[in-house]
Amino acid sequence: MNIKKYILLLNMIVAMIIPNVVQAAHIQHRHNTTKYTHTIPLKKHAKKLYLKKAKTIQKTEIIEYFSFLCPRCYRFFLMNQHNNVLNNKYKIIQYHINLVDSELSLIAGYNWIMAQVLGVEQKVMKPIFEGIHKTHTIHDYETMKKVFIKYAGIDEDIYEATWDNTLVKNLFVQQNNILQNYDINNLPSLIVKNKVVDISNILDHCTKNKICLNNIVKMVKRV
Repeated sequence: MNIKKYILLLNMIVAMIIPNVVQAAHIQHRHNTTKYTHTIPLKKHAKKLYLKKAKTIQKTEIIEYFSFLCPRCYRFFLMNQHNNVLNNKYKIIQYHINLVDSELSLIAGYNWIMAQVLGVEQKVMKPIFEGIHKTHTIHDYETMKKVFIKYAGIDEDIYEATWDNTLVKNLFVQQNNILQNYDINNLPSLIVKNKVVDISNILDHCTKNKICLNNIVKMVKRV
Protein backbone atom coordinates (compact mmCIF):
# COMPACT_ATOMS: atom_id res chain seq x y z
CA MET A 1 0.00 0.00 0.00
CA ASN A 2 1.23 3.50 -0.82
CA ILE A 3 2.45 5.01 2.46
CA LYS A 4 0.51 8.28 1.97
CA LYS A 5 -2.72 6.38 1.37
CA TYR A 6 -1.97 4.26 4.41
CA ILE A 7 -1.49 7.32 6.64
CA LEU A 8 -4.78 8.80 5.41
CA LEU A 9 -6.56 5.53 6.15
CA LEU A 10 -4.89 5.33 9.54
CA ASN A 11 -6.08 8.80 10.47
CA MET A 12 -9.64 7.83 9.60
CA ILE A 13 -9.44 4.67 11.70
CA VAL A 14 -8.01 6.45 14.73
CA ALA A 15 -10.61 9.20 14.46
CA MET A 16 -13.27 6.51 14.85
CA ILE A 17 -11.50 4.78 17.74
CA ILE A 18 -10.90 7.82 19.98
CA PRO A 19 -14.57 8.39 20.93
CA ASN A 20 -14.83 4.73 21.95
CA VAL A 21 -11.86 5.06 24.28
CA VAL A 22 -13.41 8.07 25.99
CA GLN A 23 -16.74 6.30 26.28
CA ALA A 24 -15.07 3.26 27.82
CA ALA A 25 -14.34 5.27 30.95
CA HIS A 26 -18.08 5.42 31.62
CA ILE A 27 -19.02 1.94 30.50
CA GLN A 28 -22.12 0.55 32.18
CA HIS A 29 -23.25 -2.95 33.00
CA ARG A 30 -25.31 -4.44 30.23
CA HIS A 31 -27.55 -7.40 30.95
CA ASN A 32 -27.36 -10.33 28.60
CA THR A 33 -30.21 -10.08 26.13
CA THR A 34 -31.50 -12.71 23.77
CA LYS A 35 -33.27 -11.85 20.54
CA TYR A 36 -35.26 -14.32 18.49
CA THR A 37 -36.74 -14.19 15.04
CA HIS A 38 -40.26 -15.62 14.81
CA THR A 39 -40.70 -19.05 13.29
CA ILE A 40 -42.42 -18.32 9.97
CA PRO A 41 -43.89 -21.10 7.81
CA LEU A 42 -43.01 -20.67 4.15
CA LYS A 43 -44.31 -22.64 1.20
CA LYS A 44 -42.08 -23.63 -1.64
CA HIS A 45 -42.78 -26.47 -4.05
CA ALA A 46 -45.51 -27.72 -1.69
CA LYS A 47 -42.99 -28.10 1.16
CA LYS A 48 -42.96 -26.09 4.36
CA LEU A 49 -39.70 -24.45 5.26
CA TYR A 50 -39.05 -22.82 8.60
CA LEU A 51 -36.68 -20.10 9.63
CA LYS A 52 -34.48 -21.29 12.46
CA LYS A 53 -34.42 -19.36 15.68
CA ALA A 54 -31.62 -16.84 15.56
CA LYS A 55 -30.16 -16.25 18.99
CA THR A 56 -28.02 -13.19 19.61
CA ILE A 57 -26.41 -12.81 23.00
CA GLN A 58 -25.03 -9.44 23.98
CA LYS A 59 -22.27 -10.04 26.51
CA THR A 60 -21.61 -7.80 29.47
CA GLU A 61 -18.63 -5.56 28.76
CA ILE A 62 -15.86 -5.18 31.30
CA ILE A 63 -12.58 -3.31 31.08
CA GLU A 64 -9.30 -5.00 31.93
CA TYR A 65 -6.38 -2.79 32.90
CA PHE A 66 -3.09 -4.59 32.41
CA SER A 67 0.59 -4.04 31.76
CA PHE A 68 2.95 -6.11 29.64
CA LEU A 69 5.52 -5.71 32.42
CA CYS A 70 3.22 -7.21 35.06
CA PRO A 71 3.91 -10.92 35.84
CA ARG A 72 0.37 -11.41 37.16
CA CYS A 73 -1.03 -9.94 33.94
CA TYR A 74 1.02 -12.44 31.96
CA ARG A 75 -0.36 -15.28 34.08
CA PHE A 76 -3.91 -13.97 33.68
CA PHE A 77 -3.40 -13.82 29.91
CA LEU A 78 -2.22 -17.45 29.83
CA MET A 79 -5.20 -18.51 31.94
CA ASN A 80 -7.63 -16.92 29.52
CA GLN A 81 -5.85 -18.54 26.59
CA HIS A 82 -6.40 -22.05 27.90
CA ASN A 83 -9.76 -21.57 29.63
CA ASN A 84 -12.72 -19.71 28.16
CA VAL A 85 -14.60 -19.36 31.45
CA LEU A 86 -14.31 -15.57 31.51
CA ASN A 87 -14.31 -14.90 27.77
CA ASN A 88 -17.48 -16.95 27.27
CA LYS A 89 -19.40 -14.83 29.76
CA TYR A 90 -18.02 -11.35 29.13
CA LYS A 91 -16.67 -9.12 26.42
CA ILE A 92 -13.30 -7.94 27.73
CA ILE A 93 -11.88 -4.61 26.56
CA GLN A 94 -8.18 -4.38 27.36
CA TYR A 95 -6.26 -1.20 28.15
CA HIS A 96 -2.57 -1.02 28.90
CA ILE A 97 -1.60 1.31 31.73
CA ASN A 98 1.66 2.35 33.35
CA LEU A 99 1.86 2.06 37.13
CA VAL A 100 5.66 2.03 37.18
CA ASP A 101 8.14 4.65 36.06
CA SER A 102 9.64 2.64 33.22
CA GLU A 103 10.55 3.53 29.66
CA LEU A 104 9.80 -0.02 28.55
CA SER A 105 6.33 0.20 30.08
CA LEU A 106 5.62 3.36 28.08
CA ILE A 107 6.94 1.74 24.90
CA ALA A 108 4.78 -1.34 25.54
CA GLY A 109 1.70 0.81 26.15
CA TYR A 110 2.28 2.78 22.98
CA ASN A 111 2.70 -0.43 20.99
CA TRP A 112 -0.60 -1.66 22.41
CA ILE A 113 -2.32 1.46 21.07
CA MET A 114 -0.72 0.77 17.69
CA ALA A 115 -1.93 -2.82 17.83
CA GLN A 116 -5.49 -1.63 18.53
CA VAL A 117 -5.37 0.82 15.63
CA LEU A 118 -3.98 -1.79 13.25
CA GLY A 119 -6.32 -4.49 14.54
CA VAL A 120 -3.50 -6.90 15.40
CA GLU A 121 -3.96 -7.18 19.18
CA GLN A 122 -4.37 -10.96 19.13
CA LYS A 123 -1.32 -11.37 16.92
CA VAL A 124 1.14 -9.40 19.05
CA MET A 125 -0.09 -9.80 22.63
CA LYS A 126 1.42 -13.21 23.34
CA PRO A 127 4.78 -12.51 21.62
CA ILE A 128 5.20 -9.25 23.57
CA PHE A 129 4.35 -10.93 26.87
CA GLU A 130 6.73 -13.80 26.12
CA GLY A 131 9.49 -11.48 24.92
CA ILE A 132 9.40 -9.65 28.25
CA HIS A 133 8.77 -12.49 30.72
CA LYS A 134 9.81 -15.76 29.05
CA THR A 135 12.57 -15.27 26.48
CA HIS A 136 13.71 -11.85 27.78
CA THR A 137 14.31 -10.68 24.22
CA ILE A 138 12.33 -7.43 24.55
CA HIS A 139 14.02 -4.70 26.54
CA ASP A 140 13.81 -1.49 24.47
CA TYR A 141 12.21 0.23 21.47
CA GLU A 142 14.18 -1.66 18.81
CA THR A 143 13.59 -5.13 20.24
CA MET A 144 9.87 -4.53 20.71
CA LYS A 145 9.61 -3.06 17.23
CA LYS A 146 11.23 -6.20 15.80
CA VAL A 147 8.74 -8.50 17.54
CA PHE A 148 5.75 -6.31 16.65
CA ILE A 149 6.64 -6.19 12.94
CA LYS A 150 7.25 -9.93 12.78
CA TYR A 151 3.99 -11.05 14.38
CA ALA A 152 1.75 -8.25 13.11
CA GLY A 153 2.83 -9.08 9.56
CA ILE A 154 3.63 -5.50 8.57
CA ASP A 155 6.73 -3.84 7.16
CA GLU A 156 8.94 -1.30 8.90
CA ASP A 157 7.51 1.67 7.00
CA ILE A 158 4.00 0.91 8.25
CA TYR A 159 5.26 0.51 11.81
CA GLU A 160 7.12 3.82 11.79
CA ALA A 161 4.25 5.66 10.11
CA THR A 162 1.89 4.38 12.81
CA TRP A 163 4.38 5.26 15.56
CA ASP A 164 4.72 8.84 14.28
CA ASN A 165 1.01 9.39 13.65
CA THR A 166 -0.32 12.38 15.62
CA LEU A 167 -3.72 10.83 16.20
CA VAL A 168 -2.12 7.68 17.60
CA LYS A 169 -0.18 9.87 20.03
CA ASN A 170 -3.40 11.60 21.08
CA LEU A 171 -5.10 8.25 21.56
CA PHE A 172 -2.23 7.12 23.78
CA VAL A 173 -2.63 10.21 25.97
CA GLN A 174 -6.40 9.81 26.19
CA GLN A 175 -6.17 6.15 27.13
CA ASN A 176 -3.71 6.93 29.92
CA ASN A 177 -5.96 9.74 31.17
CA ILE A 178 -8.79 7.24 31.67
CA LEU A 179 -6.79 5.89 34.61
CA GLN A 180 -7.53 9.09 36.52
CA ASN A 181 -11.17 8.01 36.81
CA TYR A 182 -10.29 5.02 38.99
CA ASP A 183 -8.19 4.22 42.04
CA ILE A 184 -6.09 1.38 40.66
CA ASN A 185 -3.15 0.15 42.72
CA ASN A 186 -2.71 -3.41 41.47
CA LEU A 187 -2.75 -5.14 38.12
CA PRO A 188 -4.58 -6.70 36.52
CA SER A 189 -7.78 -4.92 37.57
CA LEU A 190 -11.24 -5.10 36.06
CA ILE A 191 -13.78 -2.29 35.77
CA VAL A 192 -17.31 -3.59 36.25
CA LYS A 193 -20.25 -1.17 36.42
CA ASN A 194 -17.74 1.65 36.93
CA LYS A 195 -16.26 -0.11 39.97
CA VAL A 196 -12.73 -1.47 40.32
CA VAL A 197 -12.45 -5.23 40.85
CA ASP A 198 -8.94 -6.05 42.05
CA ILE A 199 -8.19 -9.65 41.08
CA SER A 200 -4.51 -9.59 42.05
CA ASN A 201 -5.13 -11.36 45.37
CA ILE A 202 -6.81 -14.29 43.62
CA LEU A 203 -3.97 -14.61 41.13
CA ASP A 204 -1.39 -14.51 43.93
CA HIS A 205 -2.96 -17.26 46.03
CA CYS A 206 -4.79 -19.53 43.59
CA THR A 207 -2.87 -22.44 42.06
CA LYS A 208 -5.38 -23.96 39.63
CA ASN A 209 -6.26 -21.82 36.64
CA LYS A 210 -9.87 -22.88 36.24
CA ILE A 211 -10.59 -22.33 39.94
CA CYS A 212 -8.94 -18.90 39.68
CA LEU A 213 -11.15 -17.91 36.76
CA ASN A 214 -14.30 -19.21 38.45
CA ASN A 215 -13.46 -17.16 41.55
CA ILE A 216 -12.92 -14.08 39.37
CA VAL A 217 -16.29 -14.62 37.69
CA LYS A 218 -17.92 -14.82 41.14
CA MET A 219 -16.28 -11.52 42.12
CA VAL A 220 -17.54 -9.86 38.95
CA LYS A 221 -21.08 -11.14 39.50
CA ARG A 222 -21.14 -9.72 43.03
CA VAL A 223 -20.53 -6.17 41.80
